[in-house]
Amino acid sequence: MSARILIGLGSNQGDRVGNFRKALNEIAAFARIKKTSFIYKSKAMYEENQPDFYNAVCWIHTQLRPPDLLRKLKDVESSLGRDLYAPPNSPRPIDLDILYYGSTRVKNRLHDRQTLFIPHPGIPERPFVLRPLKDLDEAIPAFADTASKGVTFWLDRHRQRDPLWTNCPRVASIPKRDLELVWDNRTYSMGILNATADSFSDGGVYTDVESALARAEEFVAAGCQILDIGGQSTRPGAEEIDPDTESKRVLPIIRAIRQRFPKVAISIDTFWSVVADRAVRRHVWMSYKTTPIICSRL
Repeated sequence: MSARILIGLGSNQGDRVGNFRKALNEIAAFARIKKTSFIYKSKAMYEENQPDFYNAVCWIHTQLRPPDLLRKLKDVESSLGRDLYAPPNSPRPIDLDILYYGSTRVKNRLHDRQTLFIPHPGIPERPFVLRPLKDLDEAIPAFADTASKGVTFWLDRHRQRDPLWTNCPRVASIPKRDLELVWDNRTYSMGILNATADSFSDGGVYTDVESALARAEEFVAAGCQILDIGGQSTRPGAEEIDPDTESKRVLPIIRAIRQRFPKVAISIDTFWSVVADRAVRRHVWMSYKTTPIICSRL
C-alpha cells in the first residue's frame, strides 16, 4: 500500500496559480493526487528582495520511494522553467518539497546535489507551510513531531505573533482578471442573486437577464466584491430541477454580469457538478456546495 505523502508547493514567478495547476498535472502522471490545501500568500524568506510567494500543500499517494519521488519532482520543476542550479532561495516559478512521507524518516541522503530530509526540517519556522498543512490535517502522519513539536503547536506559536495572519493570509486569485481576494484580515461582501421562481427572499424577481443585471449593478454600487448566482431553490419542499434547466437559468445571467463587470468575482451556488463546470467555463471563480476549484483551493 502506498504511503500518504505531503508535498509543499511554492511559486513567485509568472502565473503562480497556473504554475500550481501545471505542476499538479505533471505530478498526476506518477502519483494519485488525493487532496489539496487552500492557497496562502507570503513574503519571501531569507532573500527578501523578490516577489511574494503563493504556497500550498498537496496530499498524494505513490509507490515511488523518497529518492525516486525527489527525482520526479525535480523533473517537474525543471519542465516548468526552474533553474535547478540557481543560487539558493532565488525567485522560481515552482518549488516542490517533500514535507512528509508517511512515517518514513530520512536524514542527509544525497541525490543529484539534493539533500533529502524527511520530515522537512523547515516546517516549524514556516507558517506558509504550516497553514496549508493544517488544511490537510487528516493526512498529517501521527508522529508529526518535526523538531520535537507538532504542527498545531508551531502553528499556534506563529499565530500568537500574527493573530490576523497578515503575513500569511489565505488568498483566492484569478490572474487573468488581475483579481486577488485576501481572506483572514478583511471581510468581503457578497450579493446573492437567485434566478429562481420560489426562493425565500427574491424568488421570481430576477429570473430574466435584464432584472438580474440591474440587481447586480445595485450590489456592485453598494460595495459588494462577490456576486453569487443560484438557479436551484433550497426552500423546504421545493422541486429539484435538473442540470440543464438550472444551466438555462444561470448561464445567460453569468455571461451578462461578466461582460458588464469584468473584474468582479462571481460564484455559482449549485450542487450539480456539470452546472459548476459550465459556469466556470464562463469565468465563475468559485463554486458553492461543490469542492472549491483551484482559485480558492487547488
